[in-house]
Amino acid sequence: MNEREEDSRIGTVLDERYRVLQPIAQGGMGAVYLGEQIKLGRTVAIKFLLNFYLFDESSRTRFAREAQAMSRLSHPHCVSVIDFGIDDLPYIVMDYVTGMSLEAIIHQEQMTFARAIRIALQILAGLAHAHGQGIIHRDIKPDNIIIQDAAGTGDHVKIVDFSIAKMADQSAVSLNGAIVGTPYYMSPEQALGGDVDARTDLYSVGIVIFEMLTGQKPFPGQNIAETLMMQRGAPVPSLGEVVPHVSFSEEIEAVIEKALSKSRDERFLDAFEFMRALAGVPEAEDLGDVSSDIYRIVRFDDSSKTVEVSPAQMPGREAAPKRAAGSTAKVSGRGFPKAVFFAGAVALAALLGAYFVASPGVEQKKSAALPARSIETAPGGEKEKITSAKELIAAGEVDEAILVLQDVRIVHPRAAEPAYLLGNLFSQKSWWVDAIKRYENAIDLEPGYAQDPVLNRNLIRALNTNKASLSARKLILDRIGDSAVPHLRSALEDEPSIRVRRRAAKVLRELTRDESSASQSERW
Repeated sequence: MNEREEDSRIGTVLDERYRVLQPIAQGGMGAVYLGEQIKLGRTVAIKFLLNFYLFDESSRTRFAREAQAMSRLSHPHCVSVIDFGIDDLPYIVMDYVTGMSLEAIIHQEQMTFARAIRIALQILAGLAHAHGQGIIHRDIKPDNIIIQDAAGTGDHVKIVDFSIAKMADQSAVSLNGAIVGTPYYMSPEQALGGDVDARTDLYSVGIVIFEMLTGQKPFPGQNIAETLMMQRGAPVPSLGEVVPHVSFSEEIEAVIEKALSKSRDERFLDAFEFMRALAGVPEAEDLGDVSSDIYRIVRFDDSSKTVEVSPAQMPGREAAPKRAAGSTAKVSGRGFPKAVFFAGAVALAALLGAYFVASPGVEQKKSAALPARSIETAPGGEKEKITSAKELIAAGEVDEAILVLQDVRIVHPRAAEPAYLLGNLFSQKSWWVDAIKRYENAIDLEPGYAQDPVLNRNLIRALNTNKASLSARKLILDRIGDSAVPHLRSALEDEPSIRVRRRAAKVLRELTRDESSASQSERW
């Protein structure tokens, strides 16, 4: 928009109700002005669709959808729409929100735990209300979180910019058929251009919390393609490794890990569950009664409950295990090379060409005891991708196979075979914490995998690492049981690592009360 257009709009009156005062900002689709509601003398914000998009039907639809979405919102932590009309261009009249963006605050100072969690709880409270109205924001990021210093309350969150929101009762409308959102904060399913639900916003909140606590983004790709690849396939880094001079509890590490799960079925059920988990971490102890105040705000209306995601839609979910003491998940240090991310660049080329940013040697052989659900009975499209992944594995292209299998799990989270294969590949790369989680997923979905010899041998190998040994031992004792006994006994004779032999003997003793294994353990 040029200066003449800005000047011509200043001072005009819209529908005899609103006076345009001065420009505030301009974004991808709209220009925002300071305005006045004439009869009440109330300061408002007025957003106009840019001239450039006036004759583009999808842009007009998207602008109208923003007004429709915001008209449903009536919550202390969501900006609300006051009016919608058409002068020379469509416009939306909104609450005028003053304050500083969370983005600016993150860059200015190191946040305390209490402040970061207080802000996060308010974001989740606002989203719980929005989701209850059937609205998915799809672009939660620090730039779209305004922090007001309200008298007597301190930080007060307002979620703004619902311009790419999706209503649960409507199909998603994107700009010229492209993906919308901001790559650094996109969920894996959003990065794939797939359908999204409320859990995509919860993933974005997880990234926002990560950034508030560390000052860094968990998936900092050097360009759009690399960032999207990382969202889809890179392991979640731990808070403690990103900022090693800060001590984080296992509980908050587990909350972030669950929020950033690649499969949305492994994330929090809804914003309420996320809030309860976050308010319960040791870092939230200094909040006092603030968290309960936020619960009262979010529950003031029965319609605040999430309607798009229900427990019946997500069977078999479980809480993410706590990260073992000393556990790390550094992306750069765990062998997930940049080459992996660019391997899919050609396949993404058409997608990225139309991209819109809202702001700028383990054995793979299966045993005869494998469960009935397999590649032959997989849902549409999954069979071919799993076949492709196996071909990549056979060719030694492990990283590319991981990326393909991660994509399958995003689209088909109830398929057991991709989880099992990822467990094998993660074991091959010694990513033991992630390997155990995938094996756990596979057994949850198909209990027959508990008898698989490759899975059992890899779990025994995982006993060698302090960070994963407790999880491996728990999985063997709780879910594998007697099927692990012959493999544990074999490890006592054949395993070169004294530590593995000693720990295998202890697990065997717990399973069988085998005195001979106890005496063997004592010899080592």
